[in-house]
Amino acid sequence: MRYPARVLLLALACALVTGRASAHAYVVSAQPAIEGGYQMPQGVVAVTFDEPIDVLDRDALEVDDARGRRIDRRDAHVDSDDATRLVASVPLHLAPGVYTVRWRVVSADTHVVHGAYRFGVDAPVSGSAPGDAQAFFDPSAPLPTALRWLGLIGALIATGALTFRLLVLDGLPPWELADAIARKAAIRGSAAVLVAAVPALLVQAAAAGGRFGSDLAPTLLHSMWGAAWLVRVTAAAVLLILAIRAWRRVNLPYAIVAYALLLSFSFSGHALALSGAQRALAVAADSAHFAAASIWVGGVGVMISILSRTSGRLRELFARFTPVAIACAVVVALTGAYGAFLHVPQIGDLVRTVYGETLVAKMLLFLALIALGYLHLRAGRGRASGYAAATLTMEALIGLAVVTLSAFLVGQMPPMHM
Repeated sequence: MRYPARVLLLALACALVTGRASAHAYVVSAQPAIEGGYQMPQGVVAVTFDEPIDVLDRDALEVDDARGRRIDRRDAHVDSDDATRLVASVPLHLAPGVYTVRWRVVSADTHVVHGAYRFGVDAPVSGSAPGDAQAFFDPSAPLPTALRWLGLIGALIATGALTFRLLVLDGLPPWELADAIARKAAIRGSAAVLVAAVPALLVQAAAAGGRFGSDLAPTLLHSMWGAAWLVRVTAAAVLLILAIRAWRRVNLPYAIVAYALLLSFSFSGHALALSGAQRALAVAADSAHFAAASIWVGGVGVMISILSRTSGRLRELFARFTPVAIACAVVVALTGAYGAFLHVPQIGDLVRTVYGETLVAKMLLFLALIALGYLHLRAGRGRASGYAAATLTMEALIGLAVVTLSAFLVGQMPPMHM
């Protein structure tokens, strides 16, 4: 019992962390001030954020008068002297009245954030500006969440099947059935990534441009999200071709392609909110988290498929795969704890924010996975019987729930205290 107890304590430690990091960009000041007055002449309206931001078009900052007429010069840009400041030009002298500023920027973690505020010119400002309603293409909306889920689950299955072939099947006597099942899983997983990729690009471009049908080029060619998308599509296509035409020759170097596929998800997530060495460490930990989860969850999926066709050589599979899954569980726990440390400023945020509550749900499901893993460890050592397709299916379903929560979590704002 010593090993499972240590892993359980490690998983519980994920909930007892503090740290300082943001992800989505937050507004820290504005010129003119929010609900303040415009001191003439100024000629600019500016919004300053807590981290560097990016804009993909000249409409990233819009200023409207009380009648809804746009009065800015349509020249929104990031201040050349301050990467956290969004600026747009307006006439030096504005007519009396209340004006509305709307902004839409890409934060350091590649997520699009937007909002609005009001200021007055010789007129009082009462009430906050009507913010933009959440669109179906916003990062936290159901559509982008579903596309992230499809791409992520496809990547986990594809890379999990490939590593299962390398780490488990290559150590066993030739087994045509198991090899064919792993190959089919790699093909389906890679195809799922590619199926999710095109609509994901359309949705991200819509979020950045504020409307569906926005130009794809700025998002694809001038953003970190676009670079990660290109890597993801290329890696998935290479894995698909390998699975179809060169599966027999798959070896360790091909795992690098699989890792690049997982790394692309880390380069479109919260880890990018940091800077310098901390950013590199956060991305490395995030991709290691994905890699360990893919080997674990993807491998479980392959084992279920094998056991649905035959119960022969059951103990061999458990004996070879369970140690691999244990190592992955340790990596998942350590990197998950580090991610929580970075993105949850206070322990109380685990129960008073959507981000924290989702993180706690993932932790609880992780504990259930550890318990099932312990049963499979005993089965692999011949100390228990009756743990096969049923408990593996339960483990896979819980893993699927964890991936679903992960896809949802990526679109949420991590808690932060200004």
